[in-house]
Amino acid sequence: MKILIVLWLLISISAQAQETDLDRAIAEIRNSTPYPFSGNEKHFERTIDSLMGVVPMAESEADWYRILRPLVLSTGDAHFGVRRKLSSTLLFPYELWIENNKIFILEEIEGQKGRELLAVNGVSSDSLLVVIWKGCLPAMLPFLERRTAKAIGRFLHDYFDWKDQFEMVTPNLNWTATGKAQAWEESVNFKVVEDIGILRLADLQFEEMVYQWADMVEKVPSGKLIIDIRGNLGGSDLIVKGLLEVLTREKFNLAEGIDYFSEGVKSYMPILEFQEGKAKRDLNLVLLADVCTYSEAHIFRQIFEHHKLGIVIGEDPSEGLRIGRQLKGTVLPESGLELVFPTINYRIPGFEQERISKTDLIVKPTLQDLLEGKDVALQKALDYLKN
Repeated sequence: MKILIVLWLLISISAQAQETDLDRAIAEIRNSTPYPFSGNEKHFERTIDSLMGVVPMAESEADWYRILRPLVLSTGDAHFGVRRKLSSTLLFPYELWIENNKIFILEEIEGQKGRELLAVNGVSSDSLLVVIWKGCLPAMLPFLERRTAKAIGRFLHDYFDWKDQFEMVTPNLNWTATGKAQAWEESVNFKVVEDIGILRLADLQFEEMVYQWADMVEKVPSGKLIIDIRGNLGGSDLIVKGLLEVLTREKFNLAEGIDYFSEGVKSYMPILEFQEGKAKRDLNLVLLADVCTYSEAHIFRQIFEHHKLGIVIGEDPSEGLRIGRQLKGTVLPESGLELVFPTINYRIPGFEQERISKTDLIVKPTLQDLLEGKDVALQKALDYLKN
């Protein structure tokens, strides 16, 4: 009997010793998240199979990052992620653009603006894109270049073991540059062009935004308003709800079939009580959105379109009708990386009808537009409201 117990203990210890961070991450995703794969279980399983053989070669934190990143990408939900707990604040030094499977430099440096970036730290751009996109859902292929261009600075920094020096090659120059700090756009920016208000929302983080929004809307007597949420990665559900109610003087639920805010605006955001008694204004609204409009900003877009509050100009969304919420993080002991994953999901308006928002006027920026400083989507919105 004692021999059997000893054997059982040895087997248990051996099994625990063989468990890797990949195993732990897979278990967390499977067991902690409802509907974790957005209906893409087969793709998730295929990705796991492709990664299993790579695990024995993982030695550094960066090695593990390269293994675990495809796993979280294969879920099809941008709320899954893997990150270093104490990563450097320096990112890739230049803003980049991806078009036709090529990477281009958007900043003026040594005459390289608009030049193709051929390699970074000895790795060709072709190889980089293969690594960046490993694990992505086939359905995401139409959006990959735009989504990657938004986040490539962070990825390249993480991919190269969080080093701060980057050796770059273009067709006519080789040089080394140091990473740069994250640049943060001001959360709210407002201006009036002729009689058209332009409200730029870079994020949805602060309750004060609702005060500002209400004041700004009142400053546009014509009722013509452009709301720009391109590249907005989200923030607070409450702010989304508050902003919608400022515009419409109506109450909104952010989930279909779930009374997510049962008491409406008064019990959660008393700062909006001043809206009571005001007549609903006639507004001519244009929403600017793109494939990098994420999370709560995507919810705002979906509700805007679902309730026909105006027209949408820009690009079709890259997110769906089920949104992961209440993010949780767990540190994986072998690598020290933090796995981030949602623990609940809710369905946003349009889910029951399987009706994802569609863009009324498709406008996609090109490399040439960016190099010439043209904002073609904003210009299209201005032309629409002027006419």
